[in-house]
Amino acid sequence: MIWTLSLAALAQTAPPVPEGVNAQAYRPPMDSERTLWADDAGVILKKGTFKARLFGHYVHNPFVFYPTDGSERTVIVSDAMQLDALVMFHINRFRLGVDIPVYPVSAGELTSNGAGLGDLALDGRVTLLDHDDNPVGAAVGGRLTLPTTTVDAPLGYKGVSGEVFGILDSKFNRWLFTLNLG
Repeated sequence: MIWTLSLAALAQTAPPVPEGVNAQAYRPPMDSERTLWADDAGVILKKGTFKARLFGHYVHNPFVFYPTDGSERTVIVSDAMQLDALVMFHINRFRLGVDIPVYPVSAGELTSNGAGLGDLALDGRVTLLDHDDNPVGAAVGGRLTLPTTTVDAPLGYKGVSGEVFGILDSKFNRWLFTLNLG
């Protein structure tokens, strides 16, 4: 009886850690002045300005594999704590920035638990319309992410990746409405 149960347990193999999947879906907004989830178009500055920010967040079970045969789930990434150091330089309508993510904690059933660096990102934005001087603010930008992840969990990509984005926003009294597309 014990031998039969052991064979049944060995027959259920866990899936391999997938390549090219990034379980970290949250990216802190680089230019946001009022929100934690979306960037705003920003304002046009008359002189060069340096800014730095530190974001921290934690996710629990962001990547769980549920087999179609009804067998037990596998938690590929169970916990991840991420700190992002954002460094930006603004001049006139242009902004260049760097996002340096660090994982003090990462864990999962199929990976080595530990700390490490995430994917470094270079981020640029151009403010087309300043929302302080116009009814609508507008900006366009892009981000280049480099494969610098040192943690064992799938919390980064294996290659260079990129994105382009557009931002529209509008002020209404004390409210700021923003739309991010990318």
